[in-house]
Amino acid sequence: MLKAAGKKAFCGGNISPGRPFSEALGHRRYEVYVIEISTFQLERCPSFRPNIGVLLNITADHLNRHSLEGYVNLKLSLFKNHRAQDRAVLNADDENIKKRLEQVKGQHILFSLQRTDVDAYLKEGGLFLWDRKIIDRGNLPLAGLHNAANALAAIAVAGEFNLPQEAIRSGLRKFKGLPHRMQYLGKLKGREVYNNSMCTNPVAFYHSVRAFDEPSVIIAGGTEKGLTLEPFIQGVKEQARFVVLFGENAERLKKILEKDSR
Repeated sequence: MLKAAGKKAFCGGNISPGRPFSEALGHRRYEVYVIEISTFQLERCPSFRPNIGVLLNITADHLNRHSLEGYVNLKLSLFKNHRAQDRAVLNADDENIKKRLEQVKGQHILFSLQRTDVDAYLKEGGLFLWDRKIIDRGNLPLAGLHNAANALAAIAVAGEFNLPQEAIRSGLRKFKGLPHRMQYLGKLKGREVYNNSMCTNPVAFYHSVRAFDEPSVIIAGGTEKGLTLEPFIQGVKEQARFVVLFGENAERLKKILEKDSR
């Protein structure tokens, strides 16, 4: 959207493959820096202060490293250095965020799939910014309600930059996603293949598989992070035709799924 509006924008940080923020700062040729930052990085960035910070949701993760409360606080630390003029773009549907709105410094810009009394919202199949319809949800290239929520967050940010509506719409239509995140790879024997290997917690897994209308062959597994597996099990129940398991927790997942299917 920024590039469609003619802005010189850098995209990097904690994305794969990506470029470090520090590398971009050395060039100083960008007007806007779009950075994904992880909780691991926030722990080590005591003075980090984005002019616009975006928090899409707070879902339990990395509990092999943090307590749940510690993880939530790290997420919210994105805004710890905010000043009155800085803006926080927040998911008005997320319970963890709603409970802690008072902790978030700066101006609050809200987006929602469920409410229309916010800045960016879903209404009658359209994505709106304030009272302006930006695009029909059906014109978004990426499937799933979670991607509609992501688009609303991006629209809310675009509004803070006063980007032209056509640039916002053009950016949304052209964005095909990032590598390893619901990345379309093509067809294999007539079946569509997606790479979602950056999806590393059970709740994200559930929303990802729910984006598809038909049951899928799911390849999953990896390293445990101290999280409940219930959303993973539910996603498999609802959407899996077959499951292929690998990684260090493959045997454990196999036993859980076999027990649950009896």
